[in-house]
Amino acid sequence: MFIFWTCILRINFLLLRSFFFENNSITRSIKVLTNNIGEAAGRIWEHLDVEGNSTVAKLRKELDLDAFSVNAAIGWLAREEKVELTKKGNSVSVALK
Repeated sequence: MFIFWTCILRINFLLLRSFFFENNSITRSIKVLTNNIGEAAGRIWEHLDVEGNSTVAKLRKELDLDAFSVNAAIGWLAREEKVELTKKGNSVSVALK
């Protein structure tokens, strides 16, 4: 009987933990943020594919994205080894690999 109740308590704990982590506002915010960065990365990749090399400032202006979104998206693409970054003075140039 003890094992039965232990299993029931463990299942309830797992269900509650799963519910909390899947439905809390922090987790939802992280998912939304990740989706937004992913969408920005897609837009940047498409822009570079069509237009060729660009600077970070030019990407911000032409795609009408905020600095955080552009920087996070470029970081995402760089981590996946999709882009190459080149620093020239105060400017950073982005190109597809």
